Amino acid sequence: MPHHHFISYSAVEALDFAKRLHDALEAEHIPAWLDKRDLKDGRDWDTQIAEGIRDCATLLFVMTPDSVTDTSVCHDEWSLALKYKKPVIPLRCDPTIEAPFRLHNRQYIDFTNGFDAGIARLRQHLRWMESPEGQLQALKDR
Repeated sequence: MPHHHFISYSAVEALDFAKRLHDALEAEHIPAWLDKRDLKDGRDWDTQIAEGIRDCATLLFVMTPDSVTDTSVCHDEWSLALKYKKPVIPLRCDPTIEAPFRLHNRQYIDFTNGFDAGIARLRQHLRWMESPEGQLQALKDR
């Protein structure tokens, strides 16, 4: 059963944000998966990342200028999540960023007005997703 929330981000621009996000979720007992914290030594990175996406409850896509490009590894990660029919939650960290085409119809969670406001909204949304209403909506979305 999926249990963690996979954090997809650009290491070029959002490593500190991703670590802070991971720690804030974990502090509230919301399991999060971050490559810098969860990759196992001696194992293939690509395999571990693919497993992390396959086994996640949601993919949290940190949108920054680099992460929304077609050449970003994030593109591969959220595309794989969609292939596995996982919910992808865009997290907007820059007011000038627009979601990639295949994600443009998804409501993002806004972090541009401060981390605390964004994380509060994200926690609320993740808890709603675990509710019967949220689970029913996830089935409809698939």
